[in-house]
Amino acid sequence: EFQRSVRGNISGDRFRRIVREASAQCEAWKLPILSEPLSSRELLEWLAARIQQDYHVLILDIVEEEKGEPGNRGASRVSPSAGPSESRLSPAALPFSASPSSPASPSSTSYTSSVSSQGARNAVLVVGPEGGFSPSERADLEQICRDHPSKSAFLQLGSRVLRTETAVLAGLSYLSMSRVSN
Repeated sequence: EFQRSVRGNISGDRFRRIVREASAQCEAWKLPILSEPLSSRELLEWLAARIQQDYHVLILDIVEEEKGEPGNRGASRVSPSAGPSESRLSPAALPFSASPSSPASPSSTSYTSSVSSQGARNAVLVVGPEGGFSPSERADLEQICRDHPSKSAFLQLGSRVLRTETAVLAGLSYLSMSRVSN
């Protein structure tokens, strides 16, 4: 369980139904594989194994000032903006961007290029709790980004707190657009 989880029980069947329906709606030929929810410790072990199998990791996160307990967020909302992008689209046209997690992390450009060249079958999308990762959970994930800079990055979804299923679709859209735009 993550420290800032809002719901204790997450229905895997519900999320699988959403994935099927969303994929059918957009006529996707391949369905993303949805794993069961993991604790923060299980997630770190699972990610380490996937990186060793040459997967790329994209960690969905919320803007720093939006983190905190549900109900205490939103005091300083800002308009959506996008950071650097490898996309040929104007960065202002994108609602989210991959961003380095620390000075030791790769630029979003090199990360996006790396994921794009590998294709979706080698990408892992990590969706955390609605309240964002706690400082200790984020530090653990940042360590993964430092240890594997060409295979991992945070994706900030802008100033809005999204429902989990919406965040998943936004992350998958980012991966899809990264491949199309490069």
